[in-house]
Amino acid sequence: MTLRVVDPELLAVTADGFSLSFAVADASGPVDASARVLVNSVPRAVSEGTAGTRLVRIEGLAPDTEYEISLAADGREIEPRRQVVLRHADGL
Repeated sequence: MTLRVVDPELLAVTADGFSLSFAVADASGPVDASARVLVNSVPRAVSEGTAGTRLVRIEGLAPDTEYEISLAADGREIEPRRQVVLRHADGL
């Protein structure tokens, strides 16, 4: 079974974290396979048990820092890495 990420979307970026949504699918459609969210190649969250859209929030990161985000399943990376820089909004 070859897994892929379906509809990945970075929903929000805050001063110390981010939220993203995605689904994991094989040739037949969405599956409930476990997926890991990696930040700078380090696992930060595991999403499992849902065969539809998943929502994941990562917190506790350093502000004004660039991070590399990727997703992995079955022990291998399945989504190309994305870069995000966490910024604090002025006045908040």
